Amino acid sequence: MLFDFLLLETYYDSSQSVQAYEDMARKYGVAAVRRAIEAGYIRCHRGGCNALRGAALFWLTDKGRVQAGKSLRVHLRS
Repeated sequence: MLFDFLLLETYYDSSQSVQAYEDMARKYGVAAVRRAIEAGYIRCHRGGCNALRGAALFWLTDKGRVQAGKSLRVHLRS
């Protein structure tokens, strides 16, 4: 999950690299999303525009970026 955020940030600005809670829960599972929130790897913001009003959108935090980088280095060594 964190690597997916990091990959998005490679192509888009951090503020545009968001994922909706519903998509994340479906792809990674509710428990994994909850653990990432509790660990401080992702942060939530409720959508403010009409199309997204009330939607939970998530961004990678600095702590999450570091953790994603660690995971990437481990995979590259393997």
